[in-house]
Amino acid sequence: MKDQEETPPLKKRCSNYFKSFNSLYQSLLLALVILAYLLIGAVIFEALERPDEIARLENTKISRINLRDNIVNDLALQFNISRNVSEAFVANLSNSLIELCPYVVDQPAPQWEFRQAIFFATTVITTIGYGTIAPQTSGGRSFSCIYALIGIPLTVIFLGVVGQLLVQPLEACVKKLKGRTVVKIVAVVSVACAGFVLFFIIPAIIFMVIEEWTYRDALYFVFVSLSTIGFGDFTPGSNPDRPTSDSLRSLYRVCVSVWIFIGLAFLAVVLTEVGSIMTKCWKRTSRKCRVCCKCAESVEVDSSKKEDDGFSEDKL
Repeated sequence: MKDQEETPPLKKRCSNYFKSFNSLYQSLLLALVILAYLLIGAVIFEALERPDEIARLENTKISRINLRDNIVNDLALQFNISRNVSEAFVANLSNSLIELCPYVVDQPAPQWEFRQAIFFATTVITTIGYGTIAPQTSGGRSFSCIYALIGIPLTVIFLGVVGQLLVQPLEACVKKLKGRTVVKIVAVVSVACAGFVLFFIIPAIIFMVIEEWTYRDALYFVFVSLSTIGFGDFTPGSNPDRPTSDSLRSLYRVCVSVWIFIGLAFLAVVLTEVGSIMTKCWKRTSRKCRVCCKCAESVEVDSSKKEDDGFSEDKL
């Protein structure tokens, strides 16, 4: 008898362990698939966009050199000065303009490098789309559409599996606490607060330190990113005044991409749980309303019957 009673809990434990292992395995497999998809997309985007970008930058550089030579010649002829004096004046003027507005006057740096292409691919399949970098060639634009059509459903599946993996400990905790709605609400609120600190407050502090933003702007960027709004007014790694090496900047963008994926999964879990709680509360409220309506109808029927009986008795 004892063996028969102990067997079902053992089966349940084994099944729960298998389910959790299966979810973890699926999450790791999908993470590898998405990583490979991002790397392949970055290679293709770089191959499609970088040659055209280099050609455009060379044309811009040549145009600026020609404009500078024309200004030097015009100044020398207009004020009857030597070419050396005119070149020195234009050089000092150019340096002053670069110090005043470096983003406009300075030579733009190439954007379609491999690390930037990975970050762009991440913003495409997560539907954030900051807009600070976009494909300029017809091939790149066509490929981005095909890439998004495959990558967005893949990301949705990945977020669902990771969300289910994150929900399992919460559901187990709720079952141990007898699974009442109030207990579940408290558990969801606690997890949401912990996740808010982990995925909103702490990253905002990190962005504030690294990007030299205000904390309000950093928190605004975190919310805009994880809600996939992506206005593009703030983007990570876009501050040229930060003297960081290429390897550190690449590692920084990889960390930001990982944070985006995990943060989106957490936000999806919270929204799913909040939606389930609201659905249950709505169903209970609608049931109570139906019971109240039925009671009111029965009361009205009883009162009408009594009135009819009283009217018939008066007639008799």
